[in-house]
Amino acid sequence: MKPLLYQYKVSAYFSGHDHTLQHLHEVTEDGEMDYMVTGSATNSLNIRWHKDDVPPGSLKFWNADTVDGGFAAVSVNKELLTFTFISGEGLELYQTTVKPRSL
Repeated sequence: MKPLLYQYKVSAYFSGHDHTLQHLHEVTEDGEMDYMVTGSATNSLNIRWHKDDVPPGSLKFWNADTVDGGFAAVSVNKELLTFTFISGEGLELYQTTVKPRSL
């Protein structure tokens, strides 16, 4: 799937399942990609199953051991995507912005 993300100039990919909140930013010869994981919902697991698969320097945010659940709020307009991780208690944990890739 990764080649298709770059081929179609996807700016960010959202996923869940790992029971954590994560932001990874990858830079390759094909461009840049932001990966957002929002899988903690009502609980987080302090797991590191995929830590050896993450390219060095790409992990911008990871939170599983201090949050009792959490979610993401996303705001999108023509110029910018704003992605905010929020704890189960309603506290803002992390915020980043992503610019659209040129078509």
